[in-house]
Amino acid sequence: MTDEPFEQLVLWFMVGLGLLLAGGVNLGLRRRSVGFRALATPPVIALVVAGVWAFTENTSIAEQAGLILAGGLAICLVAGSDRLASLVALIRKPALRWGVLAGLGIATALGSVTYSEYQFERQNGLQVAELDGLASIPPTATPHDATALTDRGTPVQLLEPTAPRNETELEVLEGAFLRKPNVRDNVIRHQAATDRSNCHGWVFTAGRYWISGTEVERILVENRYRAITDPKPGDVVVYRAETKVLHTAVVRYVTDGQPVLVEGKWGCTGVYLHDATKSIYGSEFTYYRSPRNGHVLAGLENGSPTDPSHVYAIPIVPDPENPDDFTE
Repeated sequence: MTDEPFEQLVLWFMVGLGLLLAGGVNLGLRRRSVGFRALATPPVIALVVAGVWAFTENTSIAEQAGLILAGGLAICLVAGSDRLASLVALIRKPALRWGVLAGLGIATALGSVTYSEYQFERQNGLQVAELDGLASIPPTATPHDATALTDRGTPVQLLEPTAPRNETELEVLEGAFLRKPNVRDNVIRHQAATDRSNCHGWVFTAGRYWISGTEVERILVENRYRAITDPKPGDVVVYRAETKVLHTAVVRYVTDGQPVLVEGKWGCTGVYLHDATKSIYGSEFTYYRSPRNGHVLAGLENGSPTDPSHVYAIPIVPDPENPDDFTE
């Protein structure tokens, strides 16, 4: 049996769908002979096998789906034979027998989706409520003594806490995910939790303000970031759920044959270094590069170089072997 979560989802969802279709076909043909119904059932198996292969392109998984479905259908057909009449008189009734099969199909399909979501949360990320806790923002106000602009002059909204949470409150939020071995064992904590900024503010304001994830797409466009597949230290990585920006971090280490390591502030908690593929924000991410020197927004360039969160500002310069690297 496959251990790949996506293949497991496809396998069991399609088997469930096949059971549902087979149950429906046999219910509709319950007044016909067993032989006729037996001939009408294989196309359902073929459809399921083809569907599994189309999604996974894995012949072994497609064969497993066909065998599981064929076995379930064979049991249901045999249960209706005269030889078992004395033992299974009740389930020989076609409506009950094929109705149960269809119900089992629905349960299998829905169960595969639920189990897939559970496996993803257990292996790769946090519960939605926990991510919401990390993204929770304390009472804030727009600072009167700071202005941030994109390189095209578009204002970017800054927020600063007016009532920062204390260390104990932040430790509770941070502890919710650090207790999970699959999270704790894959990170190096570089800075303590603070309400001073979130992840986007850590990258684009040197850790001095909060910036909403809705501002990030405009910053990427107007500060000339472009998507890349060959990350280098100093590049930006952005995590998304479909089109929603969840998290922003900075590439730290890139070594041949080793995972790309990125560093970022996780919401209102600490700053962490980790494998780019082992983030609490999932595995949907894109690397970006800009010709600018650092990521701090215009108007905020004079951040204190002693600020711990300022260490990310690694100069980004064109590769001398590829002078057109940043040509727009």
